[in-house]
Amino acid sequence: MPKIIECMMKNGEWGEFFPHTISPHAYNETVANEYFPLSKEEVLKRGFKWKEIAPVVEVSGEFDVVPDDIKDTGDDICSKVLKCEKCLKRYKIMKHELDFYRKMKVPAPKNVLIVGILRDFLYVHKENFLIGSV
Repeated sequence: MPKIIECMMKNGEWGEFFPHTISPHAYNETVANEYFPLSKEEVLKRGFKWKEIAPVVEVSGEFDVVPDDIKDTGDDICSKVLKCEKCLKRYKIMKHELDFYRKMKVPAPKNVLIVGILRDFLYVHKENFLIGSV
């Protein structure tokens, strides 16, 4: 361990956050883009990754609205197609996710980015939130 610390101090890495080069996510897929939106050109200029997002294909039919209160959210929401309020992408809520939202007393997300972040969180911390099959 001391050798690693010494090497990191010599390289100016000690005490710094992980470099963006090891992130598995593109800048426009992260929460950073929500708070500090950058154009594709600016992201690439700074050396970050950018993921081209497929254009939204219009699907005919009605899309269900996610209630503001988790108490008003029925189990049937898991069988419905939902539409992101920001990017209009379609998504679904899984049963174990709905159980988690109910346990935490938070509303189901209306944003695809938040759904992805919560899925990652639940996967990593599944032993702490054993509700259903994760």
